[in-house]
Amino acid sequence: MLKNISVSTKGFAAFAILAFIAIGASSLIYMRALTATELVEQSQTMGELLTETASLSTQVNKANLHVKNFLLTGNREFVSAYQETSAAIDAQFTKLDGLYSEHASSETAVLGEAAAVFDKWQTGVVDRQILLMRDPMTVELARVLELTGEGSKLLGEFGAKVGGLLSTVQQKSATASANQMTALIAVEFISLAASIIVALVAAGMGLMNFQLVSRPLGR
Repeated sequence: MLKNISVSTKGFAAFAILAFIAIGASSLIYMRALTATELVEQSQTMGELLTETASLSTQVNKANLHVKNFLLTGNREFVSAYQETSAAIDAQFTKLDGLYSEHASSETAVLGEAAAVFDKWQTGVVDRQILLMRDPMTVELARVLELTGEGSKLLGEFGAKVGGLLSTVQQKSATASANQMTALIAVEFISLAASIIVALVAAGMGLMNFQLVSRPLGR
């Protein structure tokens, strides 16, 4: 039956088969590449969340250190430093709220709870201490307030909430990285498989052409 088909028809059929394979492989590669790109972006976003959340924790520890130094020395330069750090923390909370709302909305409630605890530490402990340190008669009372453990308890609660956020984001980051690698490997595999299939089909078509066209014509 194949012998009765014209050479041009056979050539067109061979070309169509190769084109079909190439188009199918290209489509698969394109789709997997899109998936890989999305996963790379997700991994980068999780990395940014980790960095910014860890930075928040660092800033709060820095603010606490300024307060302790002020209580020990009475130097009001530490109050200015605390206030600058506090403003940076507020800006950090705002930034994180936007990031979590967009990329990890399930954790925004925990971030809000951490912000509430920090605010409670500021207004319920630090602001009272700064006020008491203004009067020489109540300086020791401000320092005694530090020994009650109320501030440490609130900071411990804040640290636990931020630690929970970091743990969750790390898990999401690890999952995104694993999925990213899987998608990239899939792209490589499809590319390699497509090349092999095209080569085999081309070789098969060449052999068929030799058997059905070149050999009969040579006789």
